[in-house]
Amino acid sequence: MRRWAVEFLISIWSLSIVRACAVAGLSRRAWYRGDPAKRVAKTDAPVIDALNEIISEHNRWGFWMCFHRLRNLGHKWNHKRVWRIYKAMKLNLKRRTKRRLPDREPATLDVPAEVNNTWSFDFMSDTLYSGLRFRVLNIIDEGVREALEILVDTSITAKRLVRVLDLLKSQRGVPKAIRVDNGPEMTAQVFADWCSENDVRIDYIEPGKPNQNAYIERFNRSYREELLDPHIFSRLTQVRDLSWAWLISYNEERPHSSHPPAMRGWRVVGTYHTHIDDLGPSGEDAHLVNGALMASGDYLPNYNNQIPGLVLTRRGGGPGFYTYGPPPGFFNVGLPAECRSGRRQ
Repeated sequence: MRRWAVEFLISIWSLSIVRACAVAGLSRRAWYRGDPAKRVAKTDAPVIDALNEIISEHNRWGFWMCFHRLRNLGHKWNHKRVWRIYKAMKLNLKRRTKRRLPDREPATLDVPAEVNNTWSFDFMSDTLYSGLRFRVLNIIDEGVREALEILVDTSITAKRLVRVLDLLKSQRGVPKAIRVDNGPEMTAQVFADWCSENDVRIDYIEPGKPNQNAYIERFNRSYREELLDPHIFSRLTQVRDLSWAWLISYNEERPHSSHPPAMRGWRVVGTYHTHIDDLGPSGEDAHLVNGALMASGDYLPNYNNQIPGLVLTRRGGGPGFYTYGPPPGFFNVGLPAECRSGRRQ
């Protein structure tokens, strides 16, 4: 502070050094000796350079390893001085190395309105009432805006992600491409190997630009505003049960105005995409299932050899309110576990 006052008096009031030091109460010897901080930095520069050279080659070495290396190189600085500089450089803290990513060229968001063209998924996080954090994995089919999976757990690794993709593969096949960000699960080798084995292209977005993965981000917003934010959960089972019910409602009941005009009349029903029209003056409901004209009560075609003998039934309410289920007396026998009544296993 006194040195600053002397500099102010000399520069602004044009006082001599003798009078300025007398007014500020600073000895002339201290003034001519210079700023202590600058003097220490100048004398410590060789030690700083030597430590930086060692750390650049051995970034996991601790203080004593660096100090003994300096002694072996012929430097005579004592350990107290080296330790002071070592702490000032914050080398005693955990060094975080920057993760290097290759240049990303994001794919266009213009996805054809067809099944299994492009999937996208992303992770979310929230907390239970007890403070326990949990993660949520959301997977959607961008072409038809269908939610494929909502996985809730305290930890979701890359191997767990691959197991979920294998389950979806057994139910509906694999997509042509998957749009993801640069998270550790998506850049893991096990995920890259799975995509390579199944001939699936990975479309990475650029770091820090979630708008390039807009479909899943919009789904995450709906999921958070409609389910996570209005509820206080005490157990993971509550999150899973409500998420499963919300997924069914999202796919079968929610109107999707974001569909292109050619898809506005389509309703996503599981793996079936049914278009409802009123045909003829009689007003009899008819619909297209996988390109085939069908009426209420008809058996759906065996989709992908996975679900035999499902029947289309009216749920009431108007055009478009149809769903699929087993015919009378079928009692869910022969259906895959994920298609039976209740939560998916």
